[in-house]
Amino acid sequence: MKIIKNKRLKNFINQGYENMKPRQELKKVFIRNGAIYAFKRSVLLKEKSLVSKKNLPYIMTKERSINIDSHEDLLLAKFYLKKSY
Repeated sequence: MKIIKNKRLKNFINQGYENMKPRQELKKVFIRNGAIYAFKRSVLLKEKSLVSKKNLPYIMTKERSINIDSHEDLLLAKFYLKKSY
């Protein structure tokens, strides 16, 4: 969901209806975490972007894929780092 005008919720992806299934029953989705970018210099110069039309995924575990955007995220990252040693 996303918040739109008047602080109302709207489906992020419009399916014409709200899918109320538990998330475990929904199709898997992925989000770019920004941890790894690998590309040819020529592609970067041509596309003028870090991503191109031919992108390949590298799927990471939650423990290895923490976006640190808050103090709580930093604490979680430190927890996982200690746990891995």
